[in-house]
Formats: sequence, C-alpha cells, structure tokens
Amino acid sequence: MTNWVTQRWNWFWFEPSTPVNLAICRILLFGGLIVAYPYSYVLNWGSVPDYFWHPIHLFRWLHIPTVTNETIVALTAIHLASMACSCIGLFTRTNMVISTLLATYLFGIQHNYGRTYHEECVPIMIMAAMCFSRCADAYSVDRWIAKKRSKTPIAPMAPSAAYTWPIRLIWVYMSMAFFAAGLAKIDHGGWVWFVSDQMKWNILSHFYLEKTVPTDLGLWVAKSDLLCKLMCWYTVISECAGPVALISTRWRMPVALSWFALQMGIWLMMGVFFKLWFVCYIFWFPWDKILARVSQFIPSLDGTALFSPASQS
Repeated sequence: MTNWVTQRWNWFWFEPSTPVNLAICRILLFGGLIVAYPYSYVLNWGSVPDYFWHPIHLFRWLHIPTVTNETIVALTAIHLASMACSCIGLFTRTNMVISTLLATYLFGIQHNYGRTYHEECVPIMIMAAMCFSRCADAYSVDRWIAKKRSKTPIAPMAPSAAYTWPIRLIWVYMSMAFFAAGLAKIDHGGWVWFVSDQMKWNILSHFYLEKTVPTDLGLWVAKSDLLCKLMCWYTVISECAGPVALISTRWRMPVALSWFALQMGIWLMMGVFFKLWFVCYIFWFPWDKILARVSQFIPSLDGTALFSPASQS
C-alpha cells in the first residue's frame, strides 16, 4: 500500500511532460487576465476616505498603505504591461513576479474597505505558481532570442517533471477552493440548506437588487421548488467533488466542467460573473495533445523549434 501511494503521488506531481502544455497555459492565462482585468472596481479606491480603511492582515503586517487614484492608474499600467510581456514570454520570470506582486496589491486594496471578494484569490495564487515554473521554455520571445544568439543548434527540450508540477499545483488550488465552498455550505447550512428555499431567495434577491443579471433564466428556475432544490444538491455535490478531480483521471474533466457550468449558471441567473475564474479553467485542458492534433494540418504550429535548454530569464 505504501509503495502504491508513493507511486501515485510521484506520478501525479512528477510525471514527465513536454513544455508545450505549460507554455500555452502561460499565454492563455496572462492574455486572458488582460482581457478580464477588473478596471472598473480597481481604479477608484484611492478616492475613498481614509476612515473607511481597515487593513486586512497582509496589508497590516507589511504596513502597506493606500495610494491615490493617480498612483493606482500608474500601477495598473505597469501591471498590464508586465502581464503582456509575460504572455509573449519577454523577460518572463521578471515580468511574472512584477505582475503577481502588483495584482496582489491592486486586487487586495478593495478587501481593506470591509468587503471580501473571493474571485481574485485563486488567480493570484496561480500567477505566483507560474513565477516558479519554466513556462517560457516554449512559445516565448526569450526562447526565440536564445535560439538566435546560440552559435550551435539548440536541441529540443526533453519531457520533464518541471513542466508538470505547476499545472498539478494549480489543479489543487482550484479543487480545494471548490471543496472548501462545499464544506462551508454543509457546515453552516446543514440539511436545511438543501430542503429550504435558500436557492430561490438567492436567485430572486440578485435579480431584483443587483440589476446585473443578463437573462430571465433565474426567474424561470425560481418558479419551481424542485429545480431550486436540485440546484442546491448539484452545487454542493459539484463543489465537494474537488478531491475526485485530483484522484480520478476519468472524472477529472467532468468535475472541472461541472464547476464551469456552475459558475456560468450563477452568472446567467444571478449576475455574478467569475471572469477571472473562467480564465483559470485553461489549466484543465491537454493543450499539448490538442496542438499535436492541430499541427497535423498546420505544421507551422509545431513548437519544438522554440524549445531551449537554457535557464529561464
């Protein structure tokens, strides 16, 4: 049993893989975050009066102050530029560190004014994990420059565990976030949460109070007690299936898709749009296999020419 557990553990974290999957995830992650960047509720926090400032632990421990709107605009510009450089793979590690630190500050400002936002935490943790990865060993400007400067031909990168563990760590982040949400519903709501009208009132309150619901689907669902209760069960079962996504290769993609469907339904019925979370689902797809299929028809997409054994910038 000990040997089996050890083998499964090592296989999960350190199964050798090519640089392609991680590189494509880097491009889609930072490119997607640029598109999904929450400009509207980041830029104006500097104008909030200081007496509303109640710093969270991170800001209090590190003595991080609030800044003016002009400074926030400047930091946002630097943040977007660093994410763009991370996307194309230019001075990749340096720009990923800069973008992660600025995202922690810019996304964290709003938490110091008495409201907790849970959309940004996992994306920031994912950006931090990418900082320690070799995600620019393919499809990056850094690798292209290394190839041009090299006086000898650069051999293709061999499959390595270095391209596997960052993606698996991100799987753990997302799985445990959903699992914690499911346990919280069971712990705080108990059996009553499943059989009460909680889901119905959640849908109706968001529809009439938030004014951001894109469809009338929620009103149609709220008319049926059965549908509302089924949604309660689906929500908790889907969230509590987080560990299953890590253990079972067969159920991994179905569980991840159920989370996506859950958050998409929340947006359509309640108007809560998890746009940063939606970007993070890219890590669940086998992009290397998808690209291998596509490259059969478009050979120029083969990324082996951009692989470099040199250390990352």
